[in-house]
Parts: sequence; structure tokens; C-alpha cells
Amino acid sequence: PEYIDLALIAVDKQYVNKGVALCFLPELMRMVKESSNTKWIETNLNLETNIPIQNMWKRFEAQNHKRRRSYVKVLN
Repeated sequence: PEYIDLALIAVDKQYVNKGVALCFLPELMRMVKESSNTKWIETNLNLETNIPIQNMWKRFEAQNHKRRRSYVKVLN
């Protein structure tokens, strides 16, 4: 495919920081490498403050083209 959307990938709390990403990322990278058509991969909804996720993607050529933020206002 020319475009891959990773959609929402989540990990159950009991598996956080256990290397679950290592299960699917090598296979994904192999598929991308074998396909000469793939030009874009969309990661979706990665928190700016989520350092492990930012570190996982830092070795790829990236372009930040969307930004979403949520704010909390306490109502008394």
C-alpha cells in the first residue's frame, strides 16, 4: 500500500513497558521495506509528553502535520 494508517494501537496496562511494540514493529517495517509503494505511515494520537512513544518514532523521517490538545476546566 502507498499509505498505512496505524489507527489506534493500545496495550493493556499489564503489558505496558514490556516491549509489546517489538512484536509488531519489525513485521511492519519488513512489509514497508518490501513494498516499493509505501510512502506514508500515519501514527495517530501520540501524546507530546509520551517520551517512550516519541523515542520509538524519532529514528524515522517525520512530519508533524496534526496537533490536538485537550484542556480541563474545573467547574465549582
